[in-house]
Amino acid sequence: MITLGVSDLGRAVSFYKDILGWPLSKHSVENAHNLKSEEEVKHFFEVLKGKGVLIAKEPVKADWGGYSGYFKDPDGHLWEVAYNPAFWIGPRSGR
Repeated sequence: MITLGVSDLGRAVSFYKDILGWPLSKHSVENAHNLKSEEEVKHFFEVLKGKGVLIAKEPVKADWGGYSGYFKDPDGHLWEVAYNPAFWIGPRSGR
């Protein structure tokens, strides 16, 4: 679990809910967001760029066999968005 300190709660909620499209929940958010394919990672970054999100590192093929990039939230927290073909975090039926 990670707890992020934010300088403006409304801005942070808007960023995660409206820009990233992540649902609000009673759980802390993770610092990595895993997707099903390289194409999903590419698309995710295109959406972020279109909404003015600061991209810290464009997604590229990683030496560990996956594909990942990084962006920053409004408080400067670094987030990885990745596709890892060797590790799936979702339900087995979702593969």
